[in-house]
Amino acid sequence: MDVPVGTGVFTAPVYARLPNATIIAVDSSMGMLRKAADRFRRHGLKNVRLLHADVANLPIADSVADQFKGFTVTHRGNSKSVVYLEASYNRKLWMDG
Repeated sequence: MDVPVGTGVFTAPVYARLPNATIIAVDSSMGMLRKAADRFRRHGLKNVRLLHADVANLPIADSVADQFKGFTVTHRGNSKSVVYLEASYNRKLWMDG
Protein backbone atom coordinates (compact mmCIF):
# COMPACT_ATOMS: atom_id res chain seq x y z
CA MET A 1 0.00 0.00 0.00
CA ASP A 2 1.45 3.36 -1.08
CA VAL A 3 -0.12 6.21 0.92
CA PRO A 4 -0.02 8.88 -0.50
CA VAL A 5 1.26 7.94 -3.93
CA GLY A 6 1.61 11.52 -5.19
CA THR A 7 2.83 11.53 -8.78
CA GLY A 8 4.61 8.18 -8.45
CA VAL A 9 7.95 9.79 -9.29
CA PHE A 10 9.79 7.93 -6.53
CA THR A 11 7.92 4.65 -6.69
CA ALA A 12 7.40 3.89 -10.39
CA PRO A 13 10.95 2.54 -10.86
CA VAL A 14 10.57 0.40 -7.73
CA TYR A 15 7.19 -0.99 -8.79
CA ALA A 16 8.62 -1.82 -12.21
CA ARG A 17 10.94 -4.27 -10.41
CA LEU A 18 7.95 -5.91 -8.63
CA PRO A 19 5.78 -7.22 -11.49
CA ASN A 20 4.18 -9.92 -9.31
CA ALA A 21 3.15 -7.53 -6.54
CA THR A 22 -0.20 -5.78 -6.48
CA ILE A 23 0.24 -2.19 -5.39
CA ILE A 24 -2.64 -0.19 -3.90
CA ALA A 25 -1.70 3.45 -4.48
CA VAL A 26 -3.84 5.95 -2.57
CA ASP A 27 -4.03 9.73 -2.76
CA SER A 28 -6.62 12.35 -1.80
CA SER A 29 -5.73 14.48 -4.84
CA MET A 30 -7.21 13.55 -8.21
CA GLY A 31 -4.53 15.67 -9.87
CA MET A 32 -1.79 13.59 -8.25
CA LEU A 33 -3.56 10.36 -9.19
CA ARG A 34 -3.82 11.46 -12.84
CA LYS A 35 -0.08 12.20 -12.91
CA ALA A 36 0.68 8.89 -11.21
CA ALA A 37 -1.55 7.01 -13.69
CA ASP A 38 0.27 8.64 -16.60
CA ARG A 39 3.69 7.86 -15.11
CA PHE A 40 2.77 4.24 -14.36
CA ARG A 41 1.38 3.84 -17.88
CA ARG A 42 4.64 5.20 -19.37
CA HIS A 43 6.58 2.68 -17.26
CA GLY A 44 4.32 -0.11 -18.53
CA LEU A 45 3.07 -0.93 -15.03
CA LYS A 46 -0.05 -3.04 -14.84
CA ASN A 47 0.25 -4.01 -11.18
CA VAL A 48 -0.78 -0.68 -9.61
CA ARG A 49 -4.37 0.02 -8.53
CA LEU A 50 -5.10 3.71 -7.93
CA LEU A 51 -7.56 4.77 -5.25
CA HIS A 52 -8.91 8.26 -4.58
CA ALA A 53 -9.39 8.43 -0.80
CA ASP A 54 -8.69 10.31 2.40
CA VAL A 55 -5.39 8.86 3.58
CA ALA A 56 -6.49 9.11 7.22
CA ASN A 57 -9.69 7.16 6.56
CA LEU A 58 -8.88 4.43 4.05
CA PRO A 59 -11.86 2.60 2.49
CA ILE A 60 -9.91 -0.64 2.34
CA ALA A 61 -10.89 -3.96 3.90
CA ASP A 62 -8.91 -5.36 6.81
CA SER A 63 -5.79 -7.42 6.14
CA VAL A 64 -5.39 -6.60 2.46
CA ALA A 65 -1.79 -5.36 2.53
CA ASP A 66 1.47 -6.79 3.75
CA GLN A 67 3.52 -3.60 3.44
CA PHE A 68 2.87 0.10 3.89
CA LYS A 69 4.84 2.97 2.33
CA GLY A 70 4.04 6.42 3.62
CA PHE A 71 7.20 8.53 3.53
CA THR A 72 5.41 11.65 2.22
CA VAL A 73 2.34 11.22 4.38
CA THR A 74 2.64 14.55 6.22
CA HIS A 75 3.02 16.61 3.02
CA ARG A 76 -0.68 17.51 2.95
CA GLY A 77 -0.87 18.34 6.64
CA ASN A 78 -1.99 14.90 7.79
CA SER A 79 -0.75 13.69 11.12
CA LYS A 80 1.71 10.90 10.38
CA SER A 81 0.58 9.02 13.46
CA VAL A 82 -3.08 9.16 12.35
CA VAL A 83 -2.26 7.66 8.96
CA TYR A 84 0.01 4.96 10.39
CA LEU A 85 -2.67 4.07 12.90
CA GLU A 86 -5.21 3.84 10.08
CA ALA A 87 -2.92 1.65 7.99
CA SER A 88 -1.71 -0.74 10.65
CA TYR A 89 -3.64 -0.66 13.89
CA ASN A 90 -6.97 -0.44 12.10
CA ARG A 91 -5.96 -3.70 10.44
CA LYS A 92 -5.27 -2.65 6.87
CA LEU A 93 -2.06 -4.70 7.10
CA TRP A 94 -1.86 -8.45 7.43
CA MET A 95 -1.18 -9.53 10.98
CA ASP A 96 2.42 -10.28 9.99
CA GLY A 97 2.73 -7.05 7.92
